[in-house]
Amino acid sequence: RTLPASHLKIDWSKIKSGFVVFSGLTDAAYAANHGVFKIDPATQLVTDIVYRGAQDDVKACVLANGGLALVTGLLYFTPATAVRLLSLLVVPPLEACTYFGVDNGAESFELQLFLDLLKSVVSKPAEGPTVLDRARRALWLQLSDIDPVGVHCTVIEGLKYHFLEPSFSHHVAQLYLADPAATWDGTTRQWSPYAHMHFDGPSTPGIRVINSIIGPDVKIGAGSTICHSELKSEWVIGNNCFVSGVRAN
Repeated sequence: RTLPASHLKIDWSKIKSGFVVFSGLTDAAYAANHGVFKIDPATQLVTDIVYRGAQDDVKACVLANGGLALVTGLLYFTPATAVRLLSLLVVPPLEACTYFGVDNGAESFELQLFLDLLKSVVSKPAEGPTVLDRARRALWLQLSDIDPVGVHCTVIEGLKYHFLEPSFSHHVAQLYLADPAATWDGTTRQWSPYAHMHFDGPSTPGIRVINSIIGPDVKIGAGSTICHSELKSEWVIGNNCFVSGVRAN
């Protein structure tokens, strides 16, 4: 994630309970593979969380400025709500999501922070036969009597948040090949392509070497990334390659 250089000011006087989520703007193409908040423009309260929704569902979440509020994972619990959440470890079936329940023989199950807990706060969950249905219902019953309760959304102008995709090219681009200083306005930081390494090889433009030892006979092509590796023999690595966890003398 990249936060804007300017300081963010939030009016906490009206937020006594509930949750505060921090979001950045995104477009429909990126939102199609992730989650977005549907926000009431009058109250700035989240009314729904759409995860990989249909085009019409995502379109219904468009803000007045034409953007979409991306679910970023940045979340604040107000003290009153945090105290109430701590008490849920003895509420069935929610106790099965804690060590307390597991130690008492309960069969554990997965409960997601955004799609289960927060979604149960913003909209009353339907009754159902599964343990997850009962858990969502229990969350709503336990949290709905906090007055006022809700999920407040703060959209941070300039916030850039990128999810790690399950693909090689995206992994390399986000972690190694992209220079964060290039998109940081007014930064004074120095970005180095080399970190925690011993490099005896010839200098090649556009490579990244991280936490690695590179011998003098190793040839690395332009745009390649070497991380967590030790290469001392006559290795030849092509252009735009990614090498990780290799130890070869």
